[in-house]
Amino acid sequence: MSRPSEEEQFLDTLRLPPVTVDKILAKLKGREKMHAGSDQRRHTRQALKDCGSVLMRVTHPGGSTAQCMVLPRDISAGGVSILHGSFLHTGTRVFVGLKNVQGDRHWFGGVIVRCSYFESRVHELGVKFDASIPIHDFLRADADGGSVRRELVGKVLYVEPSVDFRELLRFQCARMGVNITTTDSGGEALEMMEEIDFDAVLLELSLPDMPGELVIKKLSKMKPKPTILALTSEDSDSGDALPSGCEALVQKPVQEGDLYQLLATYLPTADRINSGEPMCSTFWSDSQLRPVIIAFVERLAESLNEVRSKLGEEGSAEEVIADVVRIRNAAGGYGFPVMSESLGKLSRLLQTEEGKDNQGLRSAWMEVEQLARLSEQFIAGIKSAEEEDELSGGLAA
Repeated sequence: MSRPSEEEQFLDTLRLPPVTVDKILAKLKGREKMHAGSDQRRHTRQALKDCGSVLMRVTHPGGSTAQCMVLPRDISAGGVSILHGSFLHTGTRVFVGLKNVQGDRHWFGGVIVRCSYFESRVHELGVKFDASIPIHDFLRADADGGSVRRELVGKVLYVEPSVDFRELLRFQCARMGVNITTTDSGGEALEMMEEIDFDAVLLELSLPDMPGELVIKKLSKMKPKPTILALTSEDSDSGDALPSGCEALVQKPVQEGDLYQLLATYLPTADRINSGEPMCSTFWSDSQLRPVIIAFVERLAESLNEVRSKLGEEGSAEEVIADVVRIRNAAGGYGFPVMSESLGKLSRLLQTEEGKDNQGLRSAWMEVEQLARLSEQFIAGIKSAEEEDELSGGLAA
């Protein structure tokens, strides 16, 4: 007798034909439209389609266990909505098995936070994951072949003399999550670059005050060099040759989907940095260690600024790598494993030929800086809460 497959070991509690499943999903979607605007979820949900079988291991409150096959509805970084053939108590521990786009199954722990009866034997369950997950590893392309769009992270400077193009691109970038600043002149752009560390520059080559190529030449001398993406109009005299120092040359007008693909090549996505939630040390429960953790986080920005100032300096490569390794080890020791992993990736990149790739280095550095900001946000929140408690105590006295 052949050994049963993984799916065959899990009970299908719904046992519904595809036609019935489609009708149920349509009804649920219609019900959601009626209650649009009342959703208070923190994470954006995406339809979970064509993902293969979704399996669930259940540990009931009494200690008994069960293995079942469930029907997925949608997913976010924080949880998943599924249809199940029986009632489950809120608080029930589960592990949900999802297949990524390569077909490999990954298991994520969570807890049932909602169980509502729908019809027949169908129950809708809400599962909250123990930790945020990279949902785009599990999302297939949509019906017309397009891919699901991830929110981008980063600061972009757009140099464009036309107010119409500036406002259009500002609107498009806002929908992608990109923080964009605009100017209409090359001179002002160079001044802004001295004060603000932009991750990418979108630059119209035909500027009123100076040639775009001159702006590119000056930007290319900055350390670290920003990602420079040149834009040109169809009737421009600039031609279609890629200017030296640019990563890409794009003709205007740029459709939003094309703009997204362009920026996504050079900017990291939000799901790579834990959905922007403040980062707490894993040792925070140790009250005696908290002052030391706070001191480390408060020193972190200065330490990273020192490393940044050395990036690209001739003869400083070994010193930069040593500094990054030192901060990585400290981050791990103070209970920030995600930050330590990110710094480890950066140090490996600096030690290989890939470190010469400005795009890869900048992306890794942006991730490290964002993780540092998330840890600072946590400490700032703790201090704010303590100040409020002291104020409340003083008023009560």
